[in-house]
Amino acid sequence: MRRKVFAGIALSIILYAFFGIYVINDLPEKSEATVQNGIMTLNASELENRNIVPLVGEWSCYPNLFIDPKPNEDVFATYADQKILVEIPKKIPDYQTDYEKGHGYATYRAVIEVPSDGLYGIKTDNIRWSYRIFINGELVAERGRIADNGEDDKATYLKASAFGKSHDGKVEIVIQVTNFATPSTGFVGPVVFGTADSVVQYEKGLLFAQSAVIAGFFVLGALSLIRFIYDRRQSYHFYFALFCISSGVYHSMIGEGFFDLLFPDLGLLAFLGIKFPLFYLMAFLYLMFLHRYFDNSLSPVWLRIHAAFLLIGTAFLILPESLYHVFSISFVTYKVLVFLFGTFPCLYIFLAAMRAFLQKKDGAEYVLIMSASFLSYALLLAFSSFLDTRIGNLPIALFIATTFAMSLMFSYQEFRLLKRSEMLSEKLIHYDQTKQSFILRTSRKIRRPIFGILNVSQALMEGREGALNIEQQNGLMTIHKEAEELSGIIEEILDAHTIQSRDLKLSFNAFGIDGLSDVIGEMQYLIPRTGDVQIINRLPETFPMLRGDENRIKQVLYSLISNAAKMTSRGEIVIGAEVVKGEALISVVDSGIEGEVLKKLISEISPVQGNESESKDGKFGIGFDICKNLIELHGGTFYIHSDYGIGTVFSFTLPLAESEAPVAENHSIKVQKAVLDRLIPGKNGLTLLIVSEDYEAIKKLSETLNHMDYTIILVGTGERALNRLEEQKVDLVISDMVLPDMSGIEVAEHMRERFDKVMLPIFILTAAGQNQVLKNRFSEEVNDFLPKPVPFETLHKKIIGIQTQTKRVTLCGSFIFT
Repeated sequence: MRRKVFAGIALSIILYAFFGIYVINDLPEKSEATVQNGIMTLNASELENRNIVPLVGEWSCYPNLFIDPKPNEDVFATYADQKILVEIPKKIPDYQTDYEKGHGYATYRAVIEVPSDGLYGIKTDNIRWSYRIFINGELVAERGRIADNGEDDKATYLKASAFGKSHDGKVEIVIQVTNFATPSTGFVGPVVFGTADSVVQYEKGLLFAQSAVIAGFFVLGALSLIRFIYDRRQSYHFYFALFCISSGVYHSMIGEGFFDLLFPDLGLLAFLGIKFPLFYLMAFLYLMFLHRYFDNSLSPVWLRIHAAFLLIGTAFLILPESLYHVFSISFVTYKVLVFLFGTFPCLYIFLAAMRAFLQKKDGAEYVLIMSASFLSYALLLAFSSFLDTRIGNLPIALFIATTFAMSLMFSYQEFRLLKRSEMLSEKLIHYDQTKQSFILRTSRKIRRPIFGILNVSQALMEGREGALNIEQQNGLMTIHKEAEELSGIIEEILDAHTIQSRDLKLSFNAFGIDGLSDVIGEMQYLIPRTGDVQIINRLPETFPMLRGDENRIKQVLYSLISNAAKMTSRGEIVIGAEVVKGEALISVVDSGIEGEVLKKLISEISPVQGNESESKDGKFGIGFDICKNLIELHGGTFYIHSDYGIGTVFSFTLPLAESEAPVAENHSIKVQKAVLDRLIPGKNGLTLLIVSEDYEAIKKLSETLNHMDYTIILVGTGERALNRLEEQKVDLVISDMVLPDMSGIEVAEHMRERFDKVMLPIFILTAAGQNQVLKNRFSEEVNDFLPKPVPFETLHKKIIGIQTQTKRVTLCGSFIFT
């Protein structure tokens, strides 16, 4: 049913165009008054109610004469015997015996009797081809140049408005016309008459209607061109844009003749040499539009034929007038050939659209309506240009039909693209869910055997199955390390999924901002950077206690700083905090991430991966969407603001702890000198060297180790730790990442110059929570990284394993100092 409706609309458009031509040209003009024997009598009501009156009927005609009228004098009485009556505007004067090639000219006269004297005017339609207008003996308008021979005559397309005062209730209108070798000399369309105000308003209406159509074509062309620029794959928009623009230019060359007004000195043949090839170009561009719209489905042979038609038609039209006679081509024959060359492409276009419609191609219904409108529009232009028929305002109606059809077509395209996008989105969501489900199932299945590998390798390193030599111990450590790395990757996948699904269980507690300062201090060692970049800690020295999961907030801060450091080659990364509207606002400001890089970072689940030269493991923390989810799970808000050429601000809010909570200090309380260089004896046989200047950390750690009855050596700097290692045998080193004189990593590097990992295990305490990243990067220097503060069970298990491992290796005779 829907297709029948579209087919009926297309047929109705074509029938409307042809019926409109018949109504305009063949039905008598609706006028109560007509010109009879060269005279028309009008009363006040006709002028007032109708505004303008078409001067149709029997005009006085003086063939092959140019009679110049004079004011207040009847000069036509002298030529009474040469006067004939000519029906205006339809009939061809029969006094031209050789009108196909000959040059004809004449003078036309009509006297209008008006009810009162005043200012009156006329508006001409098409007059072939040059003319002069007199009103009451005064020359009031001239278009082209009239002459009694073809050599001096100059044709024009211009229409004219002329005004003059009546005299004694009469308005004498005299028009001298030359036909310029055309079969229809004189009036192709009627002359309209009325008061000066009525004629001015009538002309403004005509200009507005034509300018609206021209502007409409250009607007449609601009819209299509923008669509093409936006998506160059849809090349049919390009051809449709050119078609609309060329149609707008062509429409300016008909009707009121905007083009001719811009170029008034352009000769008729030059004018036709531009106008008619432009018509062929319109047809060819529309054909290419169909070809591209239906996926290059039109025959290339026919496209070449139409291109040849365009070239041949252009050649016909640029021939000088003299060649018409050289090749014995009459003007009528010439116009018929041009008409045929223009009609054939239009018919082929409609047939191609009809074929696509019958083949039920996508969107063919709308293209059929557009093609029917274009076919009708093109035929109207052809009839107007080649057959001297009047088309009135039919092009406006057809333009509206074309615009409506094009709007429907584009709306259908948008709807189709939207539906396809929705389908693709649903498929992508389904595929993503399937992928996530597969990854989760696989990760959970892989986690079991990895835990088995970790347990077995740990047991072998501890010597539960017998003592191992140093080579065996190193091999097991490598296996254990790789298994731990794989286990870390799997845990990250499961953790990310938990955060994204918002099923994460957070441990909300009050914590101080000093923990975040520890993360900032460790960033210097955690993140590889290139260029001149400084990480600046501007967290206040005192700040209200925060409420949330401290480890997760550290994870967010680490990710933001690491991404900023990766993308900033020069400048600063500043971390600050303030209280805004009862919430803590923590910000990371960089001078590197901006523009397209920021869009990519935001759109990805994981941050941009570094290359091998920038990062050994290629990881830079969790993605921004996971950061956003974590902050929102805390009841906060995640913000991103970027300025081109300046940088980016990442910020998030967190709730404060209860108002009665104490204010946290931002910097750790340093160990008193009396506390440093202490040796706390124990009976367990294992000596532990603790390197830290953080009083709280030493206090908690020493209390835990005293409970295990180990011998403890407390030092506050890396240099003092190296000295104590020279003075005394140490079984295990536990060091902070950040020390006053060097990093814990540097301390481990110096110690590794003398002791391998088996004989001197080294643990590093880190506040950033990126233990797996640190293990991957510093696996040769450090045995393990522990969170700060380290849980009792974790520390006890690690020490027992190290103690057992050392004893087994010693029994095997492999305790070797370098």
